[in-house]
Amino acid sequence: MKMRPIIYLIILSSFFFSLSASAAENTNIVNGKELFKSGQYRKALAQLNQEFKNDPANPEINFYLGRAAFELGDYEAALMAYERILIMEPDNSRVQLEIARCHMEMQSYGEARRIFNKALAVNPPPPVQKNIKMLLAIIDAAEKNHSFSGLLSVGLSYDDNVRVSPATNLINTIIGDVILSGSGAEEEGDVIYTTTLALNHSYALPHHRQFSWISSGMLYNGFYQDEHDLDINFFGLTTGLAWQGKKMIWKNQVLANHLELGYDRYMEEYGFESALTMYPTPAVILSLGGRVAKRDYFQNSDKDSVNSRLNLLTGITSGRHRVSLDMGLEYENSDERIYKYDRFIIGMRYDYAFNSKMSGFFSLKSENSQYQGREALFIDKRQDDTTYCSIGLARTLWMDAASGNSLTLQITHTYTDADSNIDLYSYRKNVTLAALSFLF
Repeated sequence: MKMRPIIYLIILSSFFFSLSASAAENTNIVNGKELFKSGQYRKALAQLNQEFKNDPANPEINFYLGRAAFELGDYEAALMAYERILIMEPDNSRVQLEIARCHMEMQSYGEARRIFNKALAVNPPPPVQKNIKMLLAIIDAAEKNHSFSGLLSVGLSYDDNVRVSPATNLINTIIGDVILSGSGAEEEGDVIYTTTLALNHSYALPHHRQFSWISSGMLYNGFYQDEHDLDINFFGLTTGLAWQGKKMIWKNQVLANHLELGYDRYMEEYGFESALTMYPTPAVILSLGGRVAKRDYFQNSDKDSVNSRLNLLTGITSGRHRVSLDMGLEYENSDERIYKYDRFIIGMRYDYAFNSKMSGFFSLKSENSQYQGREALFIDKRQDDTTYCSIGLARTLWMDAASGNSLTLQITHTYTDADSNIDLYSYRKNVTLAALSFLF
């Protein structure tokens, strides 16, 4: 009889231990879901994986494991999690739709289409039908051999120093101080009317859909209200082969550009560019690109050159926030040494989405240029440090969800501060632009 209280105590302790463990497990699931909802997908995955070891058949755990893996771009792991749910719940329509989304991202469009059509056949609620039809439209577009897109933009801007006049008109030279006079000696402001038309075409090879031929053309015009000799007409074209992998795109294209200044030929260039863009996760982008182009300057043949550039871009998105870092090297190998330069570029940009229709950005870019030749009137070789500071807002005025067409209003302001060891090239300027853009 004396042993019975001890046995009761052991049974009672075991019961409370079991309740405590169950509560801890539920807490882990709750924490994993909260981490997922806050966008901390890796932490959510780690938390849920711990709980998965204790209860691998739990549909809720598997569902959020699939969602977290999907957001991290691991579509195979997401599929495995969802398929474990279907073993126990074969008619779970939500999970079937998530599986179809995985197949879409893996470019298995036929399987994704089959699942979506099966879901439509049972007449789901109108919001679900709308989403499925929108995803089917995306599949239709992805399966087309030819696709077109473009942008048409009209803008109005004000530049308070259109001729890039120096900050001081007293210039130090080897023959003494010289006072500038005439056009460009003092800062002049003007209004510029701009138009931009960009057209893009992609042709997917029928039996090798990971390869496509991509072409882009752009036409830009800038018409000054008073200083007509500064009017700009630019035309650019790129075309070449692109390869798309699971988490990357590699483009190799030839390029040709033509620039007119004041309705006279100013510069033409033609060359080659290559860019490798990787998406380790949906929230991260890494891009490495380079270009080499031959430039011909019609108004000054001494500037004729081969221009080379190398750029590295990284971008991270978290919720409404996006941060980008851009670094580059540029070399202009001109025929005349005074125009040869090495340039290092570094820039940062921060974007914030206020809501689905309104966004803003702030950017800061710095360029350091070292010229190789000494100009006749100056003692030192030219060295420039130029800083660009920009801020802007964009508002979507109209959008068609089915086609993706939209009308957007943008307002930006850029302040430029150029500091050179030669006074002639030190200047300040402010440019404010308002543009209305139609994307199609």
